[in-house]
Amino acid sequence: MADFTAFEVRADGSIQPAAYATRGSTGSGWEILREGKVHVRLGPGYRLVRSNHCGVCSTDLARRFLPFPLPQVAGHEAIAREEDGRLLAVEINASHAARGIPEAKTCPFCGAGLERHCPDRLVLGIHDLPGGFAPWMLVPVRAVHLLPPALPPLAATFVEPFAAALHGVRTIAPRAGDTIAVLGVRKLGLMLVAALSAERTRTTAPRAILAIGKHPGHLRLAKALGADRAVLVSTLDPGRTEAEVVFEATGKPDSLPLAAALARREVHVKSTTGRETFGLRHLTEFVVDELSLVPLRDRSSTPSASAAVVARTLEDIDRAIRPDPKRETGAVRATGTIYVEDVRQERAGILEPILGRGLRFTSSRCGDFAPAIELLADPRTRLASSLPDLLVRDRFPASRLPEAFARAAEPTSLKVVVEHEGARLGEERGA
Repeated sequence: MADFTAFEVRADGSIQPAAYATRGSTGSGWEILREGKVHVRLGPGYRLVRSNHCGVCSTDLARRFLPFPLPQVAGHEAIAREEDGRLLAVEINASHAARGIPEAKTCPFCGAGLERHCPDRLVLGIHDLPGGFAPWMLVPVRAVHLLPPALPPLAATFVEPFAAALHGVRTIAPRAGDTIAVLGVRKLGLMLVAALSAERTRTTAPRAILAIGKHPGHLRLAKALGADRAVLVSTLDPGRTEAEVVFEATGKPDSLPLAAALARREVHVKSTTGRETFGLRHLTEFVVDELSLVPLRDRSSTPSASAAVVARTLEDIDRAIRPDPKRETGAVRATGTIYVEDVRQERAGILEPILGRGLRFTSSRCGDFAPAIELLADPRTRLASSLPDLLVRDRFPASRLPEAFARAAEPTSLKVVVEHEGARLGEERGA
C-alpha cells in the first residue's frame, strides 16, 4: 500500500499534481484511489514496486490525443527497483498472462503468445495503470525483468523503446542487399537505427541503413549509431524512391505520404499521433493493433478468402480497423491483414500508393523485453554505453515533470529522463 502525489496528464493537455493511493494485495486485487475516490479497480496479479526513473517519449507528449481515458499518470519507459536496490525493467501490457491469472489459459491471445493484444489488458502509463512518473507503480507480477550488471541504469532507460524498435525491425522481411530507411531520427527513429544496426551485427545480414531527418545533429547521431547514410529531408527528391522499406517514425500526420513516396516495397508505421493521417481516422489504432494493409491482386490469393477483410475505400479501411461491435466478425483480429481491392475507385489518401504502386503498409508497437535486454547488454553492439552517452542530455527530478515534458517537446531534444527520489544513475549531468 502506498500514498503519494503524482503529476497526471489531463484532457486539456495540462500536467497537474493529484493525490493517489493504492489499497489491496497481489492475491485479492487492488484499488487505485485518486483524490480520495476510487479511480481504477484491478483484479489479482499485480505487485507494488517503487519507481526509480523513467524516460519521456513522444507517446507521453501526445497522450491527450490517444483514445484512452484521462486523467492518466503517464510514463511507460519505466525502471523500478527492489528493496535491495536491484533494478527492474517493467513490461507495459497487463494481460492475463502477465498477471499470472487462470484466465490466461482460456484467453486466445495470451494462449497464442499475443499478450499485447489481450482484450482485457491495461497498459502502464497509457491505459488506466499509473505509470513511471509516479513514485510507486502497480505492475503485473510476470512483467518485470531483473537487469543484468552489464546494463547500467541510464542504459536501462532504453529497454522499452529499444524493445519496440527491435520488434518492428524483426517484423519486416528484408532481403539481402535491401536499403532500410528511417524517416524521422529523433527519439523513436534513433532507436530504430540502433535496432537495425544491432540486428545487422547479430545476423551479419547484408543491408544498408539510411537515416532521414530535419536536424544535422540528429543525423550525426544516427551515423554514430550505425546508419550508413544520413540525409536531410529537405534535400530529397519526393519523386524518387530511396529504400525498399521505410520506417515512418516522425510522429507527424503529414509525414506518412512522404514515407510512401520514398518506399519501393513497404512502409512500416511506428509512430502514433491520435490524429487523422493520410485520409484515415484510425491509423493510431492500426498501429496499436499491429495491422497490415496489403493490395489484393487476386481474391483467390488471400490466405483464407472466406475470412479475409477486403476494403475498397478509406471508410472501409477505417471500419475494418475499428468495426461496429454489433457486426464484428473477428477476421481482422484473426489475420492481422486488411486487403485493399482495386475496383477503379478514386485513389484518395493511402489508397494511391497501395493500389497505384503496390505498397504494403505494416505496423508494430511494443516488443518483448528479453531479446532487447540481451542485445543492449551485448558488448558487440556497444549500445549499453553509446545510447546514454549520445542521447541522454537532460535529467529532471520527478517534482519538475512539467519542465521535463516541455524540454522533451523541443525539436532539438533527445532523451529526457525523469528521476525519483533516491535514484542513483551514476555521474550527475545537468538538467
